[in-house]
Parts: sequence; C-alpha cells; structure tokens
Amino acid sequence: MNKESLAEKVPARWREAFLRFIDTGEAEDEFLDYLDNDPVCQAAVEEAFTAQAAAFEQLAGILNGSAEEQELGAYNLSDLLSDELARTIRATVEQLPDSELHAVAEKTAASIAEMAQEAQRMKKLVAELDEEVAGID
Repeated sequence: MNKESLAEKVPARWREAFLRFIDTGEAEDEFLDYLDNDPVCQAAVEEAFTAQAAAFEQLAGILNGSAEEQELGAYNLSDLLSDELARTIRATVEQLPDSELHAVAEKTAASIAEMAQEAQRMKKLVAELDEEVAGID
C-alpha cells in the first residue's frame, strides 16, 4: 500500500500533516493531538511505519546483494520511502563508479538499519498511544 492510499484513511484536513509525519517524523502539536485521539489515523501511521521498515530491510538486502532481495527489487520502494530519500538514493547510486559501490552499499545498509530501528520505535510509540486511547474509553 502506498502513502497516498494510507493518507486517504485520514480526513482531508490532516492529510498533509500525516504525509509529513510519516516522511519526516515531524508534526505540529495540533496533528499530534489529533493522532493521539484517532485510532484510524494511528493504524494508518503504524501501517506506514511497518511498510517503511520492510522497505528499508528490503533495500538493505538489495544493497547487500542478496539474490532473493534483488528479485524483490522490482517493487517500487519509492511508494513506501520518502520521495526525497528515494531520489537521493537513486541519484547517488547512479553517479558512483563501480569501485565505490560496495563501500557505499555497506554504509547505506548500516544507515538503513538505523532508520528501520527508528521506524520500529515510532511503531511502538503509536501502539502505546493506541493503548492509552483505548484505556480512556
């Protein structure tokens, strides 16, 4: 599922803030208050972070040369990753000489692993918020 499909689950008023939040992790207090109180939005954020973590893991596999992951490489990662991140990765890889690709792949895979951990942390935060909201009812 792509980001735009997830955003459709959120009222139009909050879609821009939702997309910014899942792309950057940044949000205005007003959106965070809304997120704290809307289980549908929480589920959409959790789904987005889960998809991003899976995309990061997939990209790490591609960069590390896993044959299985390379077969999955046809999947459009830019549907799940931030557009800016996808463009940056693509532009960087296209400009590198073959002799530098391996070193960059290793560093990128390490960075992606860190981002995947952050996505998991955000997913846990959303789950905790969901539990808190459920406890209020």
